[in-house]
Amino acid sequence: MLPGPGAQHPKPEGTQYPSSLTDAEWALLQPVFDPSGPRGRGRPPKHEPRELLDAIFYVVRSGGAGRMLPAHYPPWETVYAAFRAWSRHELFQEMHDILRRAWRVREGRAPEATAGVIDGQTVKTTEEGGLEVTTAGSGSWAGRGTSSSTLSAWWATA
Repeated sequence: MLPGPGAQHPKPEGTQYPSSLTDAEWALLQPVFDPSGPRGRGRPPKHEPRELLDAIFYVVRSGGAGRMLPAHYPPWETVYAAFRAWSRHELFQEMHDILRRAWRVREGRAPEATAGVIDGQTVKTTEEGGLEVTTAGSGSWAGRGTSSSTLSAWWATA
């Protein structure tokens, strides 16, 4: 018998995608996305944050449309709502910072960068040459409160 529309399909045992979080990666990211933390107001979530992140990473990595998630993931509307909320709260930026620090330590470097480089061709200033600087191009999602244009762009195909 086929499940009804919107029914949640169980994830087949052993199904692991290249985009799925490993236990070690989740151990680093869990404090950021833990619903019982300071952001954990309201009703308890129906889906685990790790499951939602796996769905987001699946779409980003596969290049597919957000509406075409495999049936064992949460509904695409739920995944998209989590993506939007996490983007507004800049959780992807926190995730990026944690992973960057861990990578730098792994490579034997200081957790925080001690120098930076700005490419003069990509920095826009005002016509008068003032102090105002923007790095988000016109039409870019990066200027609309999301932390990653790569993650944001994938929903454009949804």
